[in-house]
Amino acid sequence: MVIFPSIFLSLYIFAGQRGLQGNYGQDAPFILVGSMAMAFFFLLLLIPLTLSLSIPKTLKAVLSLMWLIIGMWVFMLSVSLAFGSWDGKFDVIADMTDDLEDEGFFLSPNSLSILDVGCGSGLFSLTLLKRMQSRGTEGKVWCIDVWREKDQFGNTDDNIFRNAEIEGVDPSKLHVLTGDVRDMPPEWTNKFDLVVQSLALHNVEEGEFTKEAKEERVKAINEIVRVTKPEGRILMWDICPGDPKWTGGCAIKEFYEQMEKLQEQRQPLLEEVELDGPIFVFSPSYIVRGRKKDVD
Repeated sequence: MVIFPSIFLSLYIFAGQRGLQGNYGQDAPFILVGSMAMAFFFLLLLIPLTLSLSIPKTLKAVLSLMWLIIGMWVFMLSVSLAFGSWDGKFDVIADMTDDLEDEGFFLSPNSLSILDVGCGSGLFSLTLLKRMQSRGTEGKVWCIDVWREKDQFGNTDDNIFRNAEIEGVDPSKLHVLTGDVRDMPPEWTNKFDLVVQSLALHNVEEGEFTKEAKEERVKAINEIVRVTKPEGRILMWDICPGDPKWTGGCAIKEFYEQMEKLQEQRQPLLEEVELDGPIFVFSPSYIVRGRKKDVD
């Protein structure tokens, strides 16, 4: 029984936050707790109970093996969730920030305006601000979220400022707002040099793949495009249970397809739309990027 908490303790001890010290929350905490409870039920309760039953040995062995397979699969899901929150997401966001630097984004002579959609505890926002700070780049980051604890443990706007203090980031460089990505302020049109999101947009109409729910997610993408400056960048990372080019019921697929439509329409709004992945953090996940076309 000691092996299960030992695995999670080892993950926590050896997890690397790529130089960050703040508390960036456990993602999907209720799913993590539920999957751990289910794993313990199958492995520590159902198997011993089955072995104690007065049934044929063959049936007892088959049932016990089945509970073992199910229990280990659910347990590995919980390990994946823990690893993604304590280590994996830091690597992905650091790599995305490195890609921006390789493209010369932080060499801009102008003050940069960045929007982090569904910013949570501020991991992406503060990673970008720390990089800007280290390169002497001027700019600010706007953070917008609906602050739901079921999406991330400790998901509050106050936590961003606590993390900013821990990371040594000037809090005046942060603008934190409560709001929905589907209905951002009208004055934000063509405002941001970069719009980013990580592990957030799948929560728009989460688990719903009706026509109406898809329209809501398309609305979110259209809003992101609206607030991006001409020649500004869009950079999104989100989970998907399969290849988003082919798998139905996957939010990142819808985002990618909508961005492709905006690139291929008669008067394109986007260019350089790309899909990268899979990246095996949490479930398979993908990065979608693009640039808003200057139509003038």
